Amino acid sequence: MRGIPLPAAVLPALCLAALFATGNDAAAVGPEATTSANAALAAAPGGLAAGEAADSLQAIVQGVVDGNPEIFGAVLLVDGPYLSWRGAAGLADPAAGRAMAAGDQFYLASVAKTMTAALVLKLAEAGRVGLDDPVADYLPDSLLAGLFTVGGRPRHGEVTLRQLLGHTAGVADAFNDDAFIALLVARPDSVWTPRAVLAYTREHQAAHFAPGEGWRYSDNGYNLLGLVVEAVTGSPLTAVYRDLLLDPLGMRHTFRHFAGEDRQAIPGRPPSHWFRGDLDCTPLVSLTSDWAGGGLYSTAEDLRRFLRALFGGRLFARQETLDAMRTTRAAWDGSGYGLGIIRVRELESARAPEVLPPDWGELWGHIGASSAFMYYWPERDTVFAGTMNQMRAQGLIDALVTEAMAVVEARAVR
Repeated sequence: MRGIPLPAAVLPALCLAALFATGNDAAAVGPEATTSANAALAAAPGGLAAGEAADSLQAIVQGVVDGNPEIFGAVLLVDGPYLSWRGAAGLADPAAGRAMAAGDQFYLASVAKTMTAALVLKLAEAGRVGLDDPVADYLPDSLLAGLFTVGGRPRHGEVTLRQLLGHTAGVADAFNDDAFIALLVARPDSVWTPRAVLAYTREHQAAHFAPGEGWRYSDNGYNLLGLVVEAVTGSPLTAVYRDLLLDPLGMRHTFRHFAGEDRQAIPGRPPSHWFRGDLDCTPLVSLTSDWAGGGLYSTAEDLRRFLRALFGGRLFARQETLDAMRTTRAAWDGSGYGLGIIRVRELESARAPEVLPPDWGELWGHIGASSAFMYYWPERDTVFAGTMNQMRAQGLIDALVTEAMAVVEARAVR
């Protein structure tokens, strides 16, 4: 039986203590529990008709929820020339019994990094920043000092915007520090500024390596980038998101939580809830600590708009800007990291070898700790976006997307 989500009163000591420690949780719900439509796809002569494809996708999403007790609700969007479909399964708010809808908003977590990176790249195109400029050109030494000290030598003057975007600057990540998580536990209703998070890192953490000499994922690097955006524009980060990205692209339902700017996607429906196990993480104000590296709510449709603009030549003025974003270095197994974007060449769960071509190409996009995701598949000009609203389901993202890719492929060969 599916567990009953615990009320907010018990969240601080339970949810926050493990909120950002997702490495082991990623496999807590195994891909073997998903419902696969692969057999039906492989058996379909000449490929799938539109109705069969839609049924297959709904079966995949429903199977993710039905087969995994910790996933309360899921959303999936597939958009391309062979198939356009949106669907949902399960509950958006289990405590209220509210069903999940395909248009519901959900927490993006690190998916927002691609949008922050896009802001910096647009400012670079406009000549307001340079990717290889030192971050010290824009932020004071008092803020940077102590964050990039290696071997007793201050190195913050060497850190560039490009290094922060690509996680090669070496700055530590507060969310990997148990004592920092303990502070979030002690103050679950407090608002954290990026400067406060950086101050914690300055006092309690050391840089991982000298600038440019390694790769280490860091939300602090993106907090610094957000402060650069504010320094250059003279506007709050939320306003710059709206002016440079959200409003021009028609992303009317994307907003920063706890910033007083909620935009409901469906009138009368608040955003869907996201969880760590049975624990509802939605009301945790202390998540303001993840600022320019996360913190946004959005919809699958808004993520589709973003990726279509990014890869359709409507987000940046010059192709070389996208080329720079897509210049990657090795990161996690089977993936590379560019400037705020992940390239995936091998999904961990190749679920449909009998349907997908041997060389199915690659995916570009990002995932988040909430199991939100957005990917673009160039080989089939197809966008995948959605969420499972469960921190412990990140290991299922590959399986879900691969099975959706199989449906697209079966439709394409019809």
